[in-house]
Amino acid sequence: MKKVMAFGTFDIFHKGHESYLKQAKKAGDY
Repeated sequence: MKKVMAFGTFDIFHKGHESYLKQAKKAGDY
């Protein structure tokens, strides 16, 4: 199982954050 950690400050969540997290999810296998 490949785990991915994504760091950031998400005070105001927007589409850029969503894109960042989706790309991080693709790097893992869950």
